[in-house]
Amino acid sequence: DSVVIQKGRVIMIILLCTDRDLTGNICLNKLVKALHGQHSLHVFLSDKSGGKACAKHLENVLLWHDIPIDQLFPLLDMRNTVTQETEIGDALLTFQQLATKYNIVVEPVATISGEAVVEKVRVMAPDLILSCRFLHIFRENVIRIPRFGILNIHPGPLPKYPGLKAPFWQLLNGELELGVT
Repeated sequence: DSVVIQKGRVIMIILLCTDRDLTGNICLNKLVKALHGQHSLHVFLSDKSGGKACAKHLENVLLWHDIPIDQLFPLLDMRNTVTQETEIGDALLTFQQLATKYNIVVEPVATISGEAVVEKVRVMAPDLILSCRFLHIFRENVIRIPRFGILNIHPGPLPKYPGLKAPFWQLLNGELELGVT
């Protein structure tokens, strides 16, 4: 049983999975701020949407991945020291600043189905996995691990609209209603 009792409260171990891009960072800021202190958190970042994987999508690479992740975030991390005591209000934090502020592990994973990562998840024994903009597909060997399963937030109705550009394709195809699954 992986439920932890902390200060008389029952908390869950939650693995948050998102993409290592600007939108994933915004999503993670919202989730971590909402869940921290109530649950034990660990973060996996996928990194498939940037770099060579989508080099043909210049806007995606430059605006959502390369510029914020490789250029802006390191500058912010060097210039703005964040500690656990730092008051941040509504400010968005970089991945490193989130890790420092909330004392959580934030780590990139090349795949969610490799033996080493599956073993890490097994040892972590999360009660729940929350996936939002995570680009790796969860296989049965990971799906069986969390006690309460995996909650995936996808920006389009599956299986008709896979991928992160689902809202764009729904609009382009003239759908009268947009969906999220």
